Amino acid sequence: MYQEDGAKKVTSQVADLFEIPRDIVMNLPKLTLIGNMLMYLENHRGIIQYDPELIRVNLMRGELRISGQNLIIRSIISEEIVVEGRIDQVSFVKED
Repeated sequence: MYQEDGAKKVTSQVADLFEIPRDIVMNLPKLTLIGNMLMYLENHRGIIQYDPELIRVNLMRGELRISGQNLIIRSIISEEIVVEGRIDQVSFVKED
């Protein structure tokens, strides 16, 4: 556990040193919300569950849960997902 935290810290410092965005260097998800109607998610690992009230997306470390009403995946490509509908809640669930 301590070794993983140390590696994250070093990677973060390297990103800062070279002025590279951390989401790229550390393969972190990048989430952009436009109101509660549209969401862009980058750096995902695929869809786990897709229903009009709940979308679960696999991430490098855990999953992202998007809950709401009339949710649809407007587009999906290898690294980006666009979700449209009434977004009520977005939560990160960490792996055990």
